[in-house]
Amino acid sequence: MKTNLQIISRLLLNLLLYSLSYITPKNEELILLGSGKGGSFKGNPKYLYLYANREREVKNRFQFVWITQNRTILKKLKDEGYPVVDKYSLKGFWTILRSSNLVIEQSAKDVSYLGVLNGRFNIIQTWHGTLFKKVAFDAKKVDQEKTLLTRIFDYFLNKEFNNYIFICSASEETSSKLIPAFRNNNVVITGYPRNDIFYSNEISFNDVFKILSLGSYERVVVYAPTFREIATCKGPFSDTLLVRLNSFLADNNYIMLIKKHPFEKVLVSITGYSNIKDVSKEVDDVQELLAYTDILITDYSSVYFDYSLTDKPIIYYPYDYKGYLKNCREFYYDYYEEQPGPFAHTEEELLVLLKDINDWFNDEGYRIKYRNFKNKYNHFQDGNSSERTYQIIIDLLNSRKSAGKLE
Repeated sequence: MKTNLQIISRLLLNLLLYSLSYITPKNEELILLGSGKGGSFKGNPKYLYLYANREREVKNRFQFVWITQNRTILKKLKDEGYPVVDKYSLKGFWTILRSSNLVIEQSAKDVSYLGVLNGRFNIIQTWHGTLFKKVAFDAKKVDQEKTLLTRIFDYFLNKEFNNYIFICSASEETSSKLIPAFRNNNVVITGYPRNDIFYSNEISFNDVFKILSLGSYERVVVYAPTFREIATCKGPFSDTLLVRLNSFLADNNYIMLIKKHPFEKVLVSITGYSNIKDVSKEVDDVQELLAYTDILITDYSSVYFDYSLTDKPIIYYPYDYKGYLKNCREFYYDYYEEQPGPFAHTEEELLVLLKDINDWFNDEGYRIKYRNFKNKYNHFQDGNSSERTYQIIIDLLNSRKSAGKLE
């Protein structure tokens, strides 16, 4: 939990960045990337960063540098020879200040000290999920309900959104939601770099297959729910279901891995079962896990948009649908109309769908719905999104330099 001193110090650091950015000479060759509020190595910035540093031509003058406050990530990237800086160091502060271009996956805190960063910075927003739940200004409450503090925050947030020179999108459908949500037209369909892993797991930075010993199981089932700010009802699994589920998994040599959302505050860790394991602490990047997943169980998390690229089974488990809509987030679409299904509303239905997976997944009508869903939300399905995003950014920055807009 943050102390008042930490909050004040971060506010002061961001104020310094804002003020000094107008007088500090910028390094136009420096592109700074981060994710997970500076604590993770995941998402679209990660795969763009890895591609840029593994594949970029020597003649390209741009440098892609990672920034993090996580000591483990910092050490591993340094040991692997990648350019990385500690966010809470003098060098880290100076690197942010000198960067003209910042690449984020959610908010400015990915690369700075608070969730909003104004000043002389160009921001590239790669976003962290295809839009189903409302985000940004679409998720804001009506003006009459806003306090003075939230109005001030929205003012600076809108200024930051205006600094987005490029927003990544995976499809025409997603672009139609990103533009009004961020009040910014600079949206380009590139595909999401993180999804390249489904076409070549060799680009993984961590060998999750080996770390979790997944080779000894017939099938890997992953439960990856979205986060809940507050509890909406009882949890997703009763003790009775867990016993029955574990027995089914063991009998068929399946393993079910639970990967909680990094912001999860409600779902408790599940322990004590031979074939059900919570790997939330072992796995930072869910994409590295999904690359080896045979069956995905989720609820309202956007992981199903990404995972549909694998053409493997997805079970939707909206056990708290009404409570989630009422207490957490609103949706852009009708949940049951938009997804291909199948939907498990109860624990018993979930178990039945797992047992009968070969029957419903091979149904021709279902396969058509699945394919249409995948195509609607994934314009590119070629494993080249990192390369495409990289090249668009380089071309954009070169054109802005020629036009005198790059500082």
